[in-house]
Amino acid sequence: MPKYIPGDAYEIDAPLIVSDGALRYFRLPKLTTEQRDALTPVDGMAIYNSTTDQFEKYESAAWVAWVGGQGDTGTQGDTGEQGDTGIQGDTGTAGAKGDTGTAGAKGDTGTQGDTGAGTQGDTGTHGDTGTHGDTGAQGNTGVDGDTGAEGDTGTQGDTGATGAKGDTGVSPTYIQDADGDTKIQVEESADEDKIRMDVKGVEAFLLSDIGVLTLVKQSSCKAYRQTSVQSIPNSQDTKVQLNAEVWDTQNEFDPVTNYRFTAKEAGVYFCSLYGKLLSLAASKTFACDIYKNSSLVQIAWVIQPIASDVRVQCAGLVSLAANDYIEFFVFHGDTTSRNLAYTEPDTGMSISKIV
Repeated sequence: MPKYIPGDAYEIDAPLIVSDGALRYFRLPKLTTEQRDALTPVDGMAIYNSTTDQFEKYESAAWVAWVGGQGDTGTQGDTGEQGDTGIQGDTGTAGAKGDTGTAGAKGDTGTQGDTGAGTQGDTGTHGDTGTHGDTGAQGNTGVDGDTGAEGDTGTQGDTGATGAKGDTGVSPTYIQDADGDTKIQVEESADEDKIRMDVKGVEAFLLSDIGVLTLVKQSSCKAYRQTSVQSIPNSQDTKVQLNAEVWDTQNEFDPVTNYRFTAKEAGVYFCSLYGKLLSLAASKTFACDIYKNSSLVQIAWVIQPIASDVRVQCAGLVSLAANDYIEFFVFHGDTTSRNLAYTEPDTGMSISKIV
């Protein structure tokens, strides 16, 4: 039977167990960390901590792991002597080199034949140049004969009968100025059935045989945004920088500095602006504006119901005097800057004179 030594006031879990002599062991109290910390410890106490699975002792006012001291390191044995290096075997005998074959004998050079000994013949004698004959004498010029007397004027003959009147000539098929560079032609070539008008040597008017009128030099242009997007600040009108032209018959649009159309002639012009704004927030406005001489004359806008890209086109007739100018602006009501798309299908303008 095990022998128990009753615990003192510090015992909590189990009493100290002492072997009965057959098993030869003793057991310390087995406590959790929480039970251990509930003790009123004094130096020298020892327990087995079931939380950390280790023996602990109370020493210098603290619970520490109870680890036995490490034994001394044993003496290192002597290093054995290194064995002798084995003897290197002899190098094998190199095989004998085969004999070089005997070179064939070179044939003798044949004897050169003797040069012929024939004597060159003498050069023949050059014959004498024959004598040049004398030039014959030129005969004398004969004497001019006297001019004969002029005969009397004959009597004037009777006036011939009046000839028949010729047919009336064909009238010209054109009207032109003095130097011929400005003209109206009914037929430029035979049976063409077209009316043409040239101004200063350039054809400006053509009425075809089916009644279609073409004004070749009529004021007209188209431009668009090229290469990159344009950043548009929020809540302010911003001029669209249309930096590439498709056509411009009268060179009236400036795609480099002020991005405006300046009319050369007074008249009524059809003006159109279209634009695509990227990533506009929901319930925000996007507008396209046409300005004449810095004053708004045409506007179109849309309120975007959902956040997405949005397109707007603004168009109308504008009366312009010579040197009046047209500019194109956009506006959006988002809370931050948005980008205006580029390429001809997305952002551009067109203008044509119609009257």
